[in-house]
Amino acid sequence: QRQRQQRRQPRRPPRMLLQFWRWMCPTAMWGSRLREVGEAEAAAAAAAGTTELEQDYFWIDLFCVSQHPQQQAQLAERRNAQWFQVELGDMMKAVGTVLQVMVPWEEQGARKRAWCLWEAHRAMSLASDGVELVMLLPPSRSSGFLQDFNMGKAHTVEVEAADATSISDREHILQAVASSMDYASFNAQLVTCIRDWCMETMAELAEQIADDIIGNKSTIPMLYVVALLGLVGDRLSTPHSFNRARELYSKQVELIKAVSGTAHPSLIGCYNNLGLLFLRQHRLSESLEYYKMAAAVYEDVQKLDLVLEPASNPLLGRLQERKESTVAVMFLNMAECYRGLGQCKRALKFYDKSLKLYHSIGGESVDTAVVYNNKAAAYRDMGDLVAAAENFCRAYLLYQLSLGKTHPHTALALFNLGLVYSQQGSAERAMPLLQQAYSYMLCALGPDHDFTRASAETLSNVTKRLMK
Repeated sequence: QRQRQQRRQPRRPPRMLLQFWRWMCPTAMWGSRLREVGEAEAAAAAAAGTTELEQDYFWIDLFCVSQHPQQQAQLAERRNAQWFQVELGDMMKAVGTVLQVMVPWEEQGARKRAWCLWEAHRAMSLASDGVELVMLLPPSRSSGFLQDFNMGKAHTVEVEAADATSISDREHILQAVASSMDYASFNAQLVTCIRDWCMETMAELAEQIADDIIGNKSTIPMLYVVALLGLVGDRLSTPHSFNRARELYSKQVELIKAVSGTAHPSLIGCYNNLGLLFLRQHRLSESLEYYKMAAAVYEDVQKLDLVLEPASNPLLGRLQERKESTVAVMFLNMAECYRGLGQCKRALKFYDKSLKLYHSIGGESVDTAVVYNNKAAAYRDMGDLVAAAENFCRAYLLYQLSLGKTHPHTALALFNLGLVYSQQGSAERAMPLLQQAYSYMLCALGPDHDFTRASAETLSNVTKRLMK
């Protein structure tokens, strides 16, 4: 009766073109596959603001566009590269949305299917025409996605090696790709799309699990979810994803506080993440506030911690070393904030704290070389060229010992040392170091690298000034 009533009503156009990840499924698998498709349809309808699924029409391309032309010769004759480029694109424009059901995730089927890759890329290329590519994971697959996720796989797309049921379809798809761009560009655009979807899906799942833990609805270990939120936050800590990364790091803090209180060691790393996120945006005052929060947690943890004995308990020793290393980075970044704000004397205090911690867990290393280099810059900003030269020299020697004399970091420390000597008016000490450092940069980075070009310009200016 409902069907008869619907037939009397004007037919609406489909809302979405629904794409399967995998076409050749065993007969016994069809039931479970279609149930997953139904889950994805319901999720897509909800995301689009439709509360009743029956109000949406889903055009399933497997049923509407045959991918088995060997059984339909008349279709194979006219389905050429032009058809894939134009007619399939017109279908997508008419529908408006391409829904890609991301199953079976663990088998990475779509990366190996020419049709799937082409449909996804064609939808992306038609974004300016109002076509939207939506990727969704059926809710029942979420736990498996987190367990089987491998970012390396998401970074691999090779349309030139993709399969198709029809050999002619594969050839025509590759012709359509080649007519617009090279394979590497095509693959790279899809990799970016899949990687972004993976990151956002992981973020949403981690946030949901965190909320469940806070609400006592999940028994998943807290630190696992904290690590997952941190992993995705780190991946998204770029200028265009700043707000999303901030949300994930803040969710880390919320979860830890809700489960373990305000003196848990993991909070140090979470506040560090937030501080570094703002530091990269050159928002120094806001960055410093988060580092102060991290320092306060560290002080509380120090009061509560028992004395660890690494010799008798290696695991505790490694945990202690990792915590101290995190705090050393925290003090270093606090110093950078103070230096950036023009408070070099306060910065020196935190450089020394960072060095003290690094020395306690491993002695002199590349990490301490970084601190000495930045500490020297603070002394230079203060006008104390003697102390600046001393610290640049220590940084250079440590870089040379750890990385080799031709490494760019070593060369940069040597160049900075030469610049300090030039500021002291000592041309005979400055020029050999500057020229040697420039030759190392030229060898390691090439003439077109930003560091090499800047060094060449600085060397030219210093030479002219010293000759006067």
